[in-house]
Amino acid sequence: MSRFIDEEGQLVNQELDQRTVGIELADLKKKEYSILVAGGAKKAAAVQAVLKAGYANQGIFDVVLAQHLMHYG
Repeated sequence: MSRFIDEEGQLVNQELDQRTVGIELADLKKKEYSILVAGGAKKAAAVQAVLKAGYANQGIFDVVLAQHLMHYG
């Protein structure tokens, strides 16, 4: 995604975001397929934020991350 977001999926730094090369988050939400690929327990908070904000509608996760996401609160 190449964007820095908080736990609610909101951009944390507008200035940095303006210099970021990549799809805009609003445009990403509109895509028919937006696939998130991640692994490892350390990614749970970031993945949860992406899913909560609706930036991805498909996911590929390893079992460790999937287990953490099932219990993420």
